Amino acid sequence: MRNRLSPRFGALAAVLATAGLLAAACNDEEDVPSFAVTSLAFGDGETIPERHTCDGADLSPPLRFEGAPAETVYYAVVMFRTDEDQGATAMWIAWGITAAAAGLDEGVPLGEAPSPGVFQGTNGLDVVGYSGPCAGVVAEGEEPDTETHHYVFQAYALSAGPAIDPGATAAELLTAIDGLVVGQGALEGFYGTD
Repeated sequence: MRNRLSPRFGALAAVLATAGLLAAACNDEEDVPSFAVTSLAFGDGETIPERHTCDGADLSPPLRFEGAPAETVYYAVVMFRTDEDQGATAMWIAWGITAAAAGLDEGVPLGEAPSPGVFQGTNGLDVVGYSGPCAGVVAEGEEPDTETHHYVFQAYALSAGPAIDPGATAAELLTAIDGLVVGQGALEGFYGTD
């Protein structure tokens, strides 16, 4: 059998596959169950509050993981901005989150090792840590971005910690967790200037 994203994540799977990021997280041995990814800051499919964007404090939102398989030892999270016309951009990469912690608090500091055992990677903006949604920011002379963008906090339950160095990219993390994924979940949010 094939480890695949549930139908709910079909659009995400298509975007990530075109970006070359999905295959690494898929294990050819078996399907994996889903678990809940929630945040006290916003609900699934809701607008991400300004506090968690570059228009506000740019703090990572609090995340909680519930219902993961019993064999979960660690979690990893990759936040993607998924726009059909631009593909997927990793905005936050974190791993080493213990099963006992079952989530991350708001405002994880930037840097490769923001807390004991937790590591962060280099996102698509070349930042080590969280880069929140940032609608409306453009280079001088360009038209303002008025689109609403789609973000997915994709979480993976892992049977062991990935063998990867802090500062790794999303593609490197997804390659490192190949064969370790025992569950998956996602939280979707939107942000724009409208």
